Amino acid sequence: MTAPGQYTEEQCKPCFLKELHINVPSEEAPSEALFSRPFSAEAGLHKGLQFLAVGGATKHSRFSVDLLKAALEQVNAVKAAGFDGVTFDIERTTGGGEALAAAFLEAFAACKRAGLLVMVATSHSAPWDAPDSTKDKLVDAWVRSPDVDLFSPQLYTMGYEAEPSFEQTPCGGGDSSFKSRCSWERLKGMRAKWVPSLSAAAHYPNASAFFEAELDITTQVRGRGRGRRVREP
Repeated sequence: MTAPGQYTEEQCKPCFLKELHINVPSEEAPSEALFSRPFSAEAGLHKGLQFLAVGGATKHSRFSVDLLKAALEQVNAVKAAGFDGVTFDIERTTGGGEALAAAFLEAFAACKRAGLLVMVATSHSAPWDAPDSTKDKLVDAWVRSPDVDLFSPQLYTMGYEAEPSFEQTPCGGGDSSFKSRCSWERLKGMRAKWVPSLSAAAHYPNASAFFEAELDITTQVRGRGRGRRVREP
């Protein structure tokens, strides 16, 4: 994230430098975990479960089969750094739907084998920048996967909404934002807990009430902030 030349360097390096400015009393030796496992509970730098988020809404964030296969080699390193799980923020994709869906299922399973939790986050009900056939295949894969622990639909578009947005991502001709094949009803079959991403904490009661009333789904609390999904500008 902060290596020279990475597109995330300028944005992320100041955050990490500030966060890792550790003051340890001179009479105490710093914990070994601070340096070898900085995201673990014993390191004491963070509160709550720590997820490494991959993907997103930028042009650099497109998921592909090759990217997912390469990521499989890093799963054990993510666990070793102390992370509790991986968030796949699936908003933009490239490549065929069948192969991509299979690659995601393989990636989810690899995370579970490494002892990591798996979270799927997406733009409303499906990736907004993907072929319609790919959206269909991915939604089906999420529903049938036994390895997805948390599902986090992003109930906003720009992040400045005055209330949560329950639009659904269109998945084909004739679809609209409120009548889509990639519907909340279709996603209801996921074994995962629903943990909505919101642009403001005050939106949670309305989000919880909507999913409870419309789908009989009990949501879990999640919000914006450090260690949580915030949509890129």
